[in-house]
Amino acid sequence: MKAWQKLLIVAALQFAILLSVIAFKQYTIWTGTTVLLRTAPVDPRDLIRGDFIALRYEISTIDRGTATGDWYPGNDVFVELRRGDDGYWSAVAIHGDRTHSFPGTEIIAGTVTSSYPGSPIQVHYGIEQVFIPEGSGDQLPTGTGHTVAVEVEVDRFGNAVPRRFFVDGQPFKLERR
Repeated sequence: MKAWQKLLIVAALQFAILLSVIAFKQYTIWTGTTVLLRTAPVDPRDLIRGDFIALRYEISTIDRGTATGDWYPGNDVFVELRRGDDGYWSAVAIHGDRTHSFPGTEIIAGTVTSSYPGSPIQVHYGIEQVFIPEGSGDQLPTGTGHTVAVEVEVDRFGNAVPRRFFVDGQPFKLERR
């Protein structure tokens, strides 16, 4: 095999890997169910890594009354979400597999990050950092005067992809500065 053929194979492999990463997220967007998740305080910027928002969702803290069984840091879990009357989704159960305990619920995959007896279970979903247009991090309101939420697509496997922000129930577009 000639050198240019080897180089072509390596380049094609790298391109295929890149496409598979994009296709994985796109599958979730195309086939997922849209859920609206309330967030806790927002961190608008990191000077080293660029413009992104570090989020903490209300579903990241799960009451022990919702959980059956013992959960330890590092455990992969599936959190069952139910849509409330206000349109926001909240955690109603936590499982070790993609089990539905209630009708009309969706499952989101996560990993337990903290679990102490008598305290809530902390779960990380992999959607806690959302990259945003350059210079737009300070546009998103912070504090207690507003309800900030993220529209998230969740596929049947529990994979999640954040789509857009909502502030006080209305879509919120971040503008590049």
